[in-house]
Amino acid sequence: MHISRYVDLLTEKYGFTQLEHVIEPNIFGNVYYLFEREEVLLKITRDRGQFFTEICSKQDIDNWYELHFFIDIIDPHFLSSDIELKEAEVEKINLYVDIIDGYLHEILRYCRPDKYIDIQPLLSAERKKRLIAKSGSCRLLNPVHPDQ
Repeated sequence: MHISRYVDLLTEKYGFTQLEHVIEPNIFGNVYYLFEREEVLLKITRDRGQFFTEICSKQDIDNWYELHFFIDIIDPHFLSSDIELKEAEVEKINLYVDIIDGYLHEILRYCRPDKYIDIQPLLSAERKKRLIAKSGSCRLLNPVHPDQ
């Protein structure tokens, strides 16, 4: 599926409203879209050939989460590694559409203020755990300064 079809599905089938759209053909073909629906903000980004779909709650606009990462928290049976293994943009878009199709109701529910307050600590803890796993240690999170 092409990115334009993905955008059409978000607005026509899933009820999102497009807020922003930027295409930079001279800068690696970068693309940026921003959508909203109820308490959810969703952005699509193609940055230097990498493709992402991220969401955040309007309650916490400084913290964006990759869509599959967010679903990992609300459904422990979901395998986000399926997305991480996909390299082709078309394959990622198809999986993102499947995720939205299957989890839109839960995404909307968990981004409401009364539910987000419960899930936000889990999202933060999981993000920290993944950073530690990627770095192989806690040094990234707690740098040691030579003069200490």
